[in-house]
Amino acid sequence: QKVGAGAVLARVDSADAYRTLRDAQTNLETALLSLEKVKAPASGLTLTQAQNALASADDSKRTADDNLEKVYLSANGDVVSAFLEVPDMIVSLENILTGTDANRSQWNMDFYKNAMQQFTDKAEAYRNDAYQKFTKTEAAYDSAYAQYQTLGTSVSPLQTETMLAKTQTMLENFADAVKSADAFIRLYKTTMEGQQREVGVPATNAIATLGDLNTKVTAHQTAISGDSSAL
Repeated sequence: QKVGAGAVLARVDSADAYRTLRDAQTNLETALLSLEKVKAPASGLTLTQAQNALASADDSKRTADDNLEKVYLSANGDVVSAFLEVPDMIVSLENILTGTDANRSQWNMDFYKNAMQQFTDKAEAYRNDAYQKFTKTEAAYDSAYAQYQTLGTSVSPLQTETMLAKTQTMLENFADAVKSADAFIRLYKTTMEGQQREVGVPATNAIATLGDLNTKVTAHQTAISGDSSAL
């Protein structure tokens, strides 16, 4: 099976990481106590064994610390990845709905609604649902981005967890908006084809673009959901 660039191969569960860190800390403390007990008097062999146990426990703790840090680094990376791509995705969705390539005198969604409303009573409801979900997506993005802007170069675990929740909500809203826009334009396409009317290139292109947007948002949702589950 081929794995694409940037694909997640494995994730470290922070619960396991915390458990490992706790056990490593306990083992380190035990090794320190054992070393103190054998220092005086102690045979060379006993002292060496205690020192080796201490070194092993110290290594285990460092590894546990590193694994826990990786959990949060992975989550932070996925948040940054989403905010690098989502703005352009929102612009694409906005252009599909409020652009004027279908008709220069009105928004695309109004052109689609007006063209098909004489043939179906669903036109206005589908148009309004698509636009309402788009504006809800914009609001969710603005809220998440405001939180994102407060992050410094050093992000605390609590900040990471808060940012994951905000990002997840933003992505859920965007996915709903894409789904609604797709249903609206497909209704237009099906209705016009049923009347032997021309659908037009803009609507056909819009459906293809919405498919791409759905693929992208699903990938981000999978990554953020995985991070949230791990934490």
